[in-house]
Amino acid sequence: MPHEQSDRIIANDLSCAALLVDEIVPEQPVRQWVLSFPYPLRFLVASRPAVIGRALGIVYRAFAAHRIGKAGHAPKTAHTVPSR
Repeated sequence: MPHEQSDRIIANDLSCAALLVDEIVPEQPVRQWVLSFPYPLRFLVASRPAVIGRALGIVYRAFAAHRIGKAGHAPKTAHTVPSR
C-alpha cells in the first residue's frame, strides 16, 4: 500500500473516532468490558467466525443472569435491554 494511501486511511479513522467522541457517544460515563479468550479458543474463533456468535451468546447470558441476580430479580421474570 502506498504511503499516501495509508495516511488517508489513518486520517479517515481519526475523523471517524472524533465524530464518535464528539457527536455520537453521550457525555456520560460509559462502562466498557473486555472479553479475553484463551489462545486455543481465539484460534478457533479466527478460523470459524460463526463460533464467535455462539460464544458471545453464552457470555451474554451468563453476564445478564449475574446482573439480574444482583438486582434482586429472578432470571425467568426479568427483561434485559442494552443500556442507552
